[in-house]
Amino acid sequence: ITKRPVMVLVTAIVVVAVIALPMKSLTLGLPTDEFAATNTTERKAYEALKRGFGEGFNAPLIILAEGIEPVSDEDRQAVRTEMTKVFEQRLVEETKIQTDALQKRMAAAETPEQVMALQEEALRMQASAAEQEKKARAELEAQIAQYSQLYQLAKLADRVAVYDDVQKVTPLLVTNDTTKGVLQVIPATGPSDEATKQLIHQLREIETIRNITKSDTASLSVTGSTALQIDIDEKLAGALPQYLLVVVGLSFLLLMIVFRSILVPLKATLGFLLSVAAMFGAMVAVFQWGWFGLAD
Repeated sequence: ITKRPVMVLVTAIVVVAVIALPMKSLTLGLPTDEFAATNTTERKAYEALKRGFGEGFNAPLIILAEGIEPVSDEDRQAVRTEMTKVFEQRLVEETKIQTDALQKRMAAAETPEQVMALQEEALRMQASAAEQEKKARAELEAQIAQYSQLYQLAKLADRVAVYDDVQKVTPLLVTNDTTKGVLQVIPATGPSDEATKQLIHQLREIETIRNITKSDTASLSVTGSTALQIDIDEKLAGALPQYLLVVVGLSFLLLMIVFRSILVPLKATLGFLLSVAAMFGAMVAVFQWGWFGLAD
């Protein structure tokens, strides 16, 4: 080594630098079921939900909408009209099916006794149908009262649903004055997917909030386990250079005081930084890229 120090130094630096190259693809994050071992129940449950409901089902987002337009009497009437129309149409269809079936049985009756029995059955069916219709209308009124509260929030859900990488949006609940509400957004991509991160950032943009709420005063706050995880990842990534700067700076100053030199601390600091880069590069290659099969 001392006989050919330059060759040894260059070779060592090249080898360590090559190991450090994958660091450019470093992705920080917290452990989730997505990265659990393939033979664990957590990973199997994650994969089962992914197959059954889509990859984004494991990455739900929660949007808190504040300052939205309150539900008006016109909105409530619109909900009532639409739901009543659907109810009446379904009632007519079900009544027609029962009537047609009874008429067929009447036509097939061969004796007066059979005809009278069918007539009595028809009367019982009418009485039962009237009672069922009464209950159904009571349920309809409850549904109208429930869904009319979500009228404006449902509008926001429809506007969120048109964005790319959004699979489904559901209005969950709203306050009594209907000016605040909660939406659940199911992305089309997984928790650690870059498209999910981009979707969260897009939903947090001022222009996006204005397009969704149609207001300059309303606000949308994106949260949920996936959003929190991404926020923590970005905080960690942002703090890492500062952390290294503090550690390296303090160690450089300490070495300067101990050795009363600049060259020795500089060599030690550069060697430390290169070794740290190599460590992160090796971690990326093994745990992110799956080299050598150690992370399966």
